[in-house]
Amino acid sequence: MKEIIIIGIVAVAACGCRRQIVDVKSTRANMATIATAIDMFEVDREHLPATLDELLPTDPKWQGTRGYVKTANSFVDGWGTKYQYHVVTNQYELRSAGPDRTYGTGDDIVIGKGTPNQPSQPIAGKPGSG
Repeated sequence: MKEIIIIGIVAVAACGCRRQIVDVKSTRANMATIATAIDMFEVDREHLPATLDELLPTDPKWQGTRGYVKTANSFVDGWGTKYQYHVVTNQYELRSAGPDRTYGTGDDIVIGKGTPNQPSQPIAGKPGSG
């Protein structure tokens, strides 16, 4: 009976690890899509968006045909935390708090123009949290 319990605990732990890997991969893919939308916005308008909301369609009836992303649901990572987005001059940083849901820790996922992919420090002058 003890063996069955131990096997069950190991199976649950393994499933949790697999789920975390899937969440990390899906978050990185989502962030890459948002980064592409930011880049397209910059090419079209010759400046970076001040907020992620600028990537949304301005008229709801267009359903994404005039926006760079369809809905604000795209701005949430695999753990349900909203992305942080910072712009400094002509650089930007898009940050997920990662599995621990706390910004500025070692598991944050960071991409952006002018920032290394991972690991990353906040853009100079911008704190990692807030």
